[in-house]
Amino acid sequence: MVDGRSWHVEYPILQAFPVGEKIVVLYDPDAFLEKFGQFPNLVAFNPEGKKLWVAQLPTNESGYCYWRIYLKDGLMADSFKSFSCSIDEASGKIQSKVFYK
Repeated sequence: MVDGRSWHVEYPILQAFPVGEKIVVLYDPDAFLEKFGQFPNLVAFNPEGKKLWVAQLPTNESGYCYWRIYLKDGLMADSFKSFSCSIDEASGKIQSKVFYK
């Protein structure tokens, strides 16, 4: 619910918060039941519920998704396979990524 408005999304939500004029949503990684492929589970919406972008993932490996998002000098997303990514809030593209394992 944002400013008294709500909309339906494709998967259960693990995290959501406003970033500027957007609502950034991280779908629950456990909601993806496919055995192969990636789960692009970080999306941004406008306050009316229109999807604005789906965030880029740091690799093209199967099974990939994000497990946590947070704000630290901008939008950050951590992936299951040990990348911490700075995400462009306007486009969802990765600005930089660091392998931390």
